[in-house]
Amino acid sequence: MERKATNIIGQLADSMERSDAIEALLLSKIVTALITARAERGMNQKEFATFMGVSQAMVSKWEAMDCNFTIQTIAKICGKLNLVPKLDLLTETDYIAIKNQINDSWDKGNNTRKTESNTTSDWSIIRDAA
Repeated sequence: MERKATNIIGQLADSMERSDAIEALLLSKIVTALITARAERGMNQKEFATFMGVSQAMVSKWEAMDCNFTIQTIAKICGKLNLVPKLDLLTETDYIAIKNQINDSWDKGNNTRKTESNTTSDWSIIRDAA
């Protein structure tokens, strides 16, 4: 599921400001983790809300990506779900190096487009680097 969300964001990234694309990617990763955690527990939104100590409406907002998660909220969610958040802040040089490595692997038959320049947005690189 995360791959689908990231692919959609990757397609939109070329027309977005870089910060907006990063925000969308991070949000999709959080939401994917939440949906996965709920599915693994076999819970509906109401049951998951009770487990998390929030309203069903809040779970619905989370899953609809209609929430601006604070660090405190992410920490509480991770604590409740026994997850450890990972955030890597990459320099532009690191970003380009990782992007080039992934583009090289894509060229070897992974059926994914290769970007035409080192500055073209492809946010799956950030996902894969994490």
